[in-house]
Amino acid sequence: MELPYKSRLHEFWDACKNSPHLGDFEPVCFTLAEGCPLLDSIKVEAPSNAKAVANLSIEGDLAEIRALRLEWIIFYVNHLVRNMDEARIPNPAQIHGAWLRAAAGTPVQDLLLGPLPPPPSEEERKSKPYSIIANKAREEVTLLIRDINHVVEKIGSAKIADMVKDAANKVADQFGGRYHTLKKEMIASINQAVNGPEALGLNLPMALLGATGAQKVPVNAPGQMSHPGAGRLNIVIAPDSMSAKIQDFPTSLYKEKTFEVGEEWLKNEIRRHGIHLELTKPHMRGILNSLAQKVSLEGITVATGIKSRGGTKPSLHSEYLELSSEEKEQSEEKDVVDLRSLQQRQIVKEGQLVASVVYQNKPVVGRDVYGNPLEPASNATLKIEIGDGVEEREPGKYYATFDGVPELGKNTLLLRKMMVHKGDVNLRTGNIVFNGPVEITGSVDSGAQVHVTGDLCVRGSIRNAFVRTGGSLTVDSGIVTGEKGLVSAQGDVKSEFIENSQVQCGGSIFLSRALLNSNVIAGGGIEILNLNDGIIAGGIVSCRENLVTGHLAYKNGNVTELNIGVDWKAELSVRIRQARMDKVKQKFPQSSTILNSSSI
Repeated sequence: MELPYKSRLHEFWDACKNSPHLGDFEPVCFTLAEGCPLLDSIKVEAPSNAKAVANLSIEGDLAEIRALRLEWIIFYVNHLVRNMDEARIPNPAQIHGAWLRAAAGTPVQDLLLGPLPPPPSEEERKSKPYSIIANKAREEVTLLIRDINHVVEKIGSAKIADMVKDAANKVADQFGGRYHTLKKEMIASINQAVNGPEALGLNLPMALLGATGAQKVPVNAPGQMSHPGAGRLNIVIAPDSMSAKIQDFPTSLYKEKTFEVGEEWLKNEIRRHGIHLELTKPHMRGILNSLAQKVSLEGITVATGIKSRGGTKPSLHSEYLELSSEEKEQSEEKDVVDLRSLQQRQIVKEGQLVASVVYQNKPVVGRDVYGNPLEPASNATLKIEIGDGVEEREPGKYYATFDGVPELGKNTLLLRKMMVHKGDVNLRTGNIVFNGPVEITGSVDSGAQVHVTGDLCVRGSIRNAFVRTGGSLTVDSGIVTGEKGLVSAQGDVKSEFIENSQVQCGGSIFLSRALLNSNVIAGGGIEILNLNDGIIAGGIVSCRENLVTGHLAYKNGNVTELNIGVDWKAELSVRIRQARMDKVKQKFPQSSTILNSSSI
């Protein structure tokens, strides 16, 4: 198969191969695609109408249908349609509507699926970037987007969803009934498209289900159930579907010999009317007591709907401080958890959810007696002033537009591109990974990792740590990495001293006092600023340009190996390969003779 982003994949793989510490990391895994399971409940046949793409049926257990994911259903229907040699794509909004009806218990049999409109011309995009279409027969309102960039930039995903809601209300006023707007679903689909395929500039047409008629017909219409005594209990539903009462209950039912007027019969009759059993719980004990006393149930309330309630007492919550789903899975499934990575919560990545508006009294989405969700009530508003690096992609949710450090106030939110870490970097604080410049007011302790793409300033020292920077590195005290640590900088390195360390530098190295017993490579020069007492001694020192020091090598001590005028990348590549060869020889000593002879 043709790999997506093939050039980027090769670049990343080359970087992995050239890394001197590739062996210290776990294998890299790429997810190229996600499939879906076989959906036995989905049936697609040739259309009974030439204008349609296919006939859709959804059959099976209600619980299984409700557990399906919409993207699975759309993918699977498209798959079946392609197998029929149909070139047109089914309208995903109609598939969405069919699934909602099936999940509510309404049979979906041989439902005609129309085609998704073809890609519009440039003139159509400009003259009609979107349309809101109402289908009275299906009780659906569809949002057709021809130019998603226009909709997002000129209107906004939240506003276009409100426009669909207004259109659905007009349809309800004109033709009767009540519509439920899928506002959150529309906003999420638009945002996913903008941050996904539309980020490549494809500008494909989108058809989204915007609103659907609320379920008014009982899920199980009278006569559909065949339990003993079916149809003998008359329940009347209020016009607003928010209450249900028993009507015309003859006490002679208690003398029936063909069935028992008890709890099982009562629940079956409630199900026959399509009433959600969960909403009968507050009334069930009283009804059962009346049944036990064999008195009339006339006028007794069977179920009461729940009214929608908006959230109150809003506040801004720091979402970035919470564990991600991947981190939660890691902490639950793995015996060993990287505490350093889990504890670093000062930084957010581009696209990460930074903060959201939460309510002390949470909002409640109501339900009618059939269990259908009602239109959400308006929440108390909280005015948030957002600054650089933050955007509101959906109501009350704020995302990062670049890597940065969040600053949250009571009603303010922004990101700083430069990170200032106060104190030491250690097990308590966690590792630092940041896209930009960083200042650490303390030291980088043993075992810690710091990866930054900009300049790095350490006000203390670096001790047995792994530090990598895409810019220059300044260390006020000294650098001592030991054998396990490493310092790598694309720019210059400035420090008081370097001792017993491994340092790779694309620029020059400037030290106040000494370079001792270290393995150092510099793309520029190496200079000891104190010419009177400064010294370079021990280890392997390589640089492309000048080496300046007051004293060079030990009189009696470790050998000092100097490589002046060498290309630092070539030198680094040789050392990497030599280190790998040494590891192979240690693991397979019997192969050392073969390796040595083959390299001659």
